[in-house]
This record gives sequence, C-alpha cells and structure tokens, in this order.
Amino acid sequence: MLSLVLVVKSGTWNDVVDGPFLKKCNVLSVRNNLLFWSVSLVVPLKLKCSFLQELHVNHSSVVWMKAIARSRLWWPGIDQAIKEFVNACKMCQEHAPAPPSQFVPLSLASEWERIHVNYGKINGKDVLGMVDAGSKNMPDTNTLATLKQMFGWFKRFGLPKSVHSDNGPQF
Repeated sequence: MLSLVLVVKSGTWNDVVDGPFLKKCNVLSVRNNLLFWSVSLVVPLKLKCSFLQELHVNHSSVVWMKAIARSRLWWPGIDQAIKEFVNACKMCQEHAPAPPSQFVPLSLASEWERIHVNYGKINGKDVLGMVDAGSKNMPDTNTLATLKQMFGWFKRFGLPKSVHSDNGPQF
C-alpha cells in the first residue's frame, strides 16, 4: 500500500501498480498520507477484516453494509468480501428469515374436494372468503349458463337470502 501511495503522490504509474488500482488511477489521491478513491478511503487489505467487523457490529444486512461502505470505503473486491462476511456470521444465519418455500402447484380438485379460505377487510370489518378449488371455468357466460350454474349451487347448498352481483349483462 505504501508503494501505491508513493506512486499516486508522484503521478508516475508503472508496473508496480496492477489491475483494480490501475483502472482507478485517475481518481486516486493522497490526503494526510491516506489513499482515497474519489471520496472513499482505500483500506489496506490487512485492515479489511477490522473494517468489516466494525461495519457489521449491529449485524446489518449485506445491502446495508454495502451502502454504508460504498459511501466511505473501498478496496478491491469489497462487495464480495461484505457478502462473504455476512454469510459467515453465525448469529445472522441463526436469525435470518427462512428462505421462501418452493412453489408446488396444487393438483386439480373435484367440486367441494378442497376449499381455499382467507380473511380480508371490507369497510374496516373482517370478512372470511371461501372459494371451491373444484369450481370450473364457465364455457359460456350468458344468462342461461349463469342461471343453470347458480341453480345447481342453490340445489346443493340452499337458497341465499339475497344475491349481489356486479350488474353484468348476465344478471
């Protein structure tokens, strides 16, 4: 790192400087014998673990740590180092939310074999909704087909006190 500071001070880029530093040579500067990339302190690799520990003292997420670090610090491979550091934190792994379960499509169901239920709010009140998984698509949505289907339900479950619809042409 000292040789890099000397190169930046002298402005003489040579074979001593490689890869990631050479790509940033136009925005590297030295202030108070500290190397900066633009406004970010360039952290010597031997000190990166100390900086990672300090950034992670509150067990922050990878995204948060990257956001904070990018505004103040830089070293080659900083993003990967942060990711690996957080992923290696035992406490973070123990308290991390479970990964989402894999989507498994449900099998086809016959009428009234499986129902789906859920609560929702209507005008601030809890409403329980239920859908029969065995309900089929309507091949035709005209008035006759709609009435035939509804009469089948009424025969099976009884007559409701009232029926409300969206006032579509079928009703």
